Amino acid sequence: MSDLIGPSVSGAAACFATGNEEATAAAGDVEADDVFTIASVTKTFVAAATLRLAADGVIGLDEPAARWCDLAPADVTVRMLLDHTSRIPDYVAVPGVIETHLREPARIWDPREFVRLATGRDAEWR
Repeated sequence: MSDLIGPSVSGAAACFATGNEEATAAAGDVEADDVFTIASVTKTFVAAATLRLAADGVIGLDEPAARWCDLAPADVTVRMLLDHTSRIPDYVAVPGVIETHLREPARIWDPREFVRLATGRDAEWR
């Protein structure tokens, strides 16, 4: 597998899986097994998977998110995370975060680092 592919690459890769069968494809300046940063698009995939789990009765949308993630405040529900009403501020807006990501695109952040970055900041709507 190649190094982490950053935002300046023109290309796309996809993997399709059904049961035990898997097919991959790539186009442009990438290989099918490259690792991409997908940033904000992650929310779409997480939300779709969470709603699927809720439909299957695995996750309750109105239960505390802390049941599934110990980083979530006790009064925040799964639904609040999905509809962005949790009052948890955007850590990306913290001065220096974007610059650090651009300087170190392969850095693996500990989720607790993001919680520390967001702590004590006011949430806002955008």
